Amino acid sequence: MLAKLDYIRRLLATGFCFVLFGVGGLILGFLVFPIVHLFAGSRERGVRACRFAVRLCFRAFAYTLSALGPIGHEIHRRELLERKGQLIVANHPSLIDVVLLMAYTPNASCIVRAGLFQNIFTRGPVRWSGFVCNDTGERLIDDCVAQIKSGANLIIFPEGTRTVRGKPLKFHRGAAHVWLKARCPLTLVTIKCEPPTLARGEPWYQIPPKRAHFWLNPCDNTRLEYDSARAVTQYWQDYFSSENQDEPTRAAD
Repeated sequence: MLAKLDYIRRLLATGFCFVLFGVGGLILGFLVFPIVHLFAGSRERGVRACRFAVRLCFRAFAYTLSALGPIGHEIHRRELLERKGQLIVANHPSLIDVVLLMAYTPNASCIVRAGLFQNIFTRGPVRWSGFVCNDTGERLIDDCVAQIKSGANLIIFPEGTRTVRGKPLKFHRGAAHVWLKARCPLTLVTIKCEPPTLARGEPWYQIPPKRAHFWLNPCDNTRLEYDSARAVTQYWQDYFSSENQDEPTRAAD
């Protein structure tokens, strides 16, 4: 009986948090961020202010998830995420990954799929915060490098989408091309979630039988010595597979 009540409580809390996220996106995108840019004095200052607000909001959202019960989290070596002008590469087991990463990363930017630039709940925050759209074609790598050179901490998930549970990781080479061109500080962040939740193909209401907990473990990988995108991508793919105890991976494309 207690287990059933806990399940219902977490289900209701999860639904509430999704509503909160959507409403927050509308308020920030259509009210707060336009005002911020109006008084910022320059686009660069406006973008940085919006990213600071996103960080605070995501931190508050993460703590709300923890307080209400659906999801707990812990992060190790947070100082690695606080460096300036770095590339942050992470695996992507859950919908909540980017929220947790941005909650602890100052001046964070990321590559966002084009659909989020059209979604009414997300288009305001991603545009005003200067995030990178993934449909810019040949400019994508240069746009990413420019953000890093400007001091932003760029978050990339090399899988391009959430991990399909039970299948080997399959990384794309774009993130490696960015790092090889930028030659910036590099942080790998292993994200683990137990029990799994909000994975690819899972609706929000399909919650696990008990509270999910996330572990984020950053590692400095700046001294990586490979010089080809294929080799870098394969190294990352093998690293994350090993960290998550996945099966051997296929060759990176």
